[in-house]
Amino acid sequence: MIHHALEHVWSVLRDSNNLLSLGADAQARLLDDGAGRALAKYAVSVIRVRAGGSGRARRRMAGVLRKWLDIERQREPFEVEQLELGRQAARHAGLEFSVRIDRVDRLADGARVLIDYKKGVVAPDWRGERPDNPQLPIYALLRSQALVAVAYGRVNAGECSFIAETERLAIFKPGGRKSPLEGMPTLAALIDVWSQRIENIAADSRAGRAAVAPTLYACKSCRLHGLCRVPAALEEGVDSHD
Repeated sequence: MIHHALEHVWSVLRDSNNLLSLGADAQARLLDDGAGRALAKYAVSVIRVRAGGSGRARRRMAGVLRKWLDIERQREPFEVEQLELGRQAARHAGLEFSVRIDRVDRLADGARVLIDYKKGVVAPDWRGERPDNPQLPIYALLRSQALVAVAYGRVNAGECSFIAETERLAIFKPGGRKSPLEGMPTLAALIDVWSQRIENIAADSRAGRAAVAPTLYACKSCRLHGLCRVPAALEEGVDSHD
């Protein structure tokens, strides 16, 4: 529902200039409309039961959207180039993956930023030779032209923020800094690494190779340590996200 509401909000605003000039009353109407459209589209009968009424759910969602727009106001000037791109085919090692990119922004100099909204706990889980989630690298390979950042947009009541891989300072907030880029000098160089990495993972999948390779993230959530014959990442002190 957050995706659908934000799609409506940005289809109206289109760029950061309009966001910055948006008055409080106009913003309240826009967010209420976006929340209402989302509730109308998705399982409103279930929401009434769980949230104590659609009006309450609508107000709560509008509040989360308001927090998110406050984060977006800190960014460098941008325009929203594409929203909720239709399903696209990504092909790696002979396998086809169906993907959908939430949003593509264009900066003032023509550089692009890919954004994927996330509602829950968010971490840079695209890093490492065998990432827990290769979603953003796959998106980057599809839309690599002039790309300078990929990011999760964490949109929830607890905290709103960008979790990004970027080669530029201050794209997402004043005083911002480059991300680690896994030791690469530019995002373009890292995308080349991602390309080979995704090909290798897809090739392993196609060949049926599935060797057990514990990670700290997986071992923390596992409750079968007493039955496991493979040394746990917890014991080795290996953190696949570092």
